[in-house]
Amino acid sequence: MKSSTVRREIHEYVDRADERFLALVHSMVQAEKKNRSQSENLQKLEMIRRAEQSEKEITEGKTISAEQFNTDFQQWKKEKRLSTK
Repeated sequence: MKSSTVRREIHEYVDRADERFLALVHSMVQAEKKNRSQSENLQKLEMIRRAEQSEKEITEGKTISAEQFNTDFQQWKKEKRLSTK
């Protein structure tokens, strides 16, 4: 079933729903919004943490050349292909 059809059916039902059902749906929506917000905040915090860690490693000289990265990456791809066979 298409999401547009599901939305239409839900809208029609909500328009006729009683208070109990509306309260239930409202609490579900609020919980979903809270979960999304928390998830987005955690993702932002994780990205900030990773950036800070990367900056620290750069300052400490813990870097590799682009050439070394490409070599390592090609090796990783080769190993990945072999492990899926």
